[in-house]
Amino acid sequence: MALVNIKPFLYPVPWTSHAYTQSPASPTSNFALNEATDKLGFIFPVPQGDGTDIAASRLAKVGFRTGTIGQWPTNGLKVSFQDPSTSNGDPDGSVDQFSTITSSPGANSWAKVPSYMGAGGGGSGAKRIVTAGDLVAIVIEFASFIASDNLNVVGISTAQNRGLLGQQYISHFDATAGVWAKSITAIPLFGLEYDDGSYFDIDDVIPFSALTTQTFNNTGTDQLALMFQVPFDCKVNGFWANLEAAGSVDVILYDSSDVAFTGCTRNLNPNIRNRTGNCMYRRNFATQQLARNTDYKLAVQGKDATNNKLIYADVDTAAVLDQMQGGQGFRWATKAGAGAWSSPTTTRRPQMGVSISAVDDGTGSGGAANVRYHPGMGGGMRG
Repeated sequence: MALVNIKPFLYPVPWTSHAYTQSPASPTSNFALNEATDKLGFIFPVPQGDGTDIAASRLAKVGFRTGTIGQWPTNGLKVSFQDPSTSNGDPDGSVDQFSTITSSPGANSWAKVPSYMGAGGGGSGAKRIVTAGDLVAIVIEFASFIASDNLNVVGISTAQNRGLLGQQYISHFDATAGVWAKSITAIPLFGLEYDDGSYFDIDDVIPFSALTTQTFNNTGTDQLALMFQVPFDCKVNGFWANLEAAGSVDVILYDSSDVAFTGCTRNLNPNIRNRTGNCMYRRNFATQQLARNTDYKLAVQGKDATNNKLIYADVDTAAVLDQMQGGQGFRWATKAGAGAWSSPTTTRRPQMGVSISAVDDGTGSGGAANVRYHPGMGGGMRG
């Protein structure tokens, strides 16, 4: 094994890197379904599949997030796979596979089809077989509209019309307007489950069921951490974190024994920043070598009585984290004072990450250069 220095890259890629809003107060955009032919489409390239009839090439289920609900559809909400039209990029209207959600998950909650999406309906008929890179449309609509049925389905809000991701987008059909309209102020929010229960990284499609702002200072639970492991030996030389450091905050990298690495504590002075509220912080620290499949912690710690805020995302199940870079190896832990660290919350992740500055060149076992990683091995860094 040899570690080769590279131009540093952030891992996982910050949620804010392309399109994600920095405002925790308004993380989602609402798309209304309240007329008989209203529809919402998520168009995207599938991340995994070789076109053969195996579990890792068969699409099974879809989950998404509701907004407000006036009345859950009496006859259920139909979720289908369709092809995007080659002439206009909107869903082509031909339902290939589908399933129906009959029971309301509640407002502002994760909704997921109860059985696989088949050609004959939920749990019936052939599943969709895909090849990585295929373009697919997920379409959400009424199974059969009844007056007063109305709800919102949400996408992820983007800052300054930055929802310009090319072939990952939302298209909304409003019956009153009578046309599909593509959004440039929001990007898709959904989870895509394969037939073996796996999820794979879809760039900038963040499948959170809830987004929460955690307040912390120097009392009570004063440290909030990203507990993480990487599936290859590497070196890190810094961090990124999206938080509101209204008071003095230390950012600390801990080793596998929960001892702070020498030279890996950086203080965020609230007087040295270009704005109040949430900021994206990126700082270097002393370079440290990390061993693969070993737990480390990147923590923020309140140093005075001023309240600070860190955003974290919850997902429906731990497996859904595999749709995000880092996969299930990047999760949440907390600590109060001199007490012990909590066990990791395997369905939660804060907006934090590291800067990787050297990677294993793959000349020995465990290298990063020639290995394809299943999501359960960390996700995100697959060839």
